[in-house]
Amino acid sequence: MKEITLELSSDFRQIQVFDGEFDPLDSDDDLEWDAEAVKRFGCYCPQVVALGVIENQDHILPVRIHAASCDPELSQWDHVVEFPFECLSGLVDIGSEMVRLPAGKYQLRWSVRKISPHAGDYRIDFIRSDQQTQRVLKQLSA
Repeated sequence: MKEITLELSSDFRQIQVFDGEFDPLDSDDDLEWDAEAVKRFGCYCPQVVALGVIENQDHILPVRIHAASCDPELSQWDHVVEFPFECLSGLVDIGSEMVRLPAGKYQLRWSVRKISPHAGDYRIDFIRSDQQTQRVLKQLSA
């Protein structure tokens, strides 16, 4: 496992993640924040994943890259969700921060810990996988 830490800001209560050579403004796909996406803390369309955050502010965000399946550590988090993600260029843009990521298919795991009504801790895991499904592993209760 490789781990890096990013310092970035969220905007519109989300952090967007996409292939480093993809321009989401050129896409015809829309990220739709419907009621299910809000409960899931994220929405997905081909090439872009938008990860929901509790607050708009600066974040210190651990990002881990795994070669194979790993423990989701559900007891440490209030909410854990996975999205399919494919890196084509070897770079990924995470909230306007570029990170090297070997080209290939991944499950992008988004982990959320609510620390107050207006703040949270977060982590991204990129897990090599041919599984390309969206799934909630643990749901944040209201």
